[in-house]
Amino acid sequence: MISTARAILAEALQISERDITDKTTIDNLGAWNSLGHMRLVARIEEALGRPLEAEEILAVDSLPAIARILDRRPG
Repeated sequence: MISTARAILAEALQISERDITDKTTIDNLGAWNSLGHMRLVARIEEALGRPLEAEEILAVDSLPAIARILDRRPG
């Protein structure tokens, strides 16, 4: 699921997947600003087919966190 999370993050932030590592977080990636975060949340919701809960939105702060949320995607 990390590769899917990486692709979603790259698309939302309009950067190359090569710029994203397993240690990428909201604090260490300059392109991950407030507008980028809103686009990222929208892309995750699209991938899941449902809106994110408030606590899920707050948890979207790193590549591994995105992968964990995507892992909860139904079937």
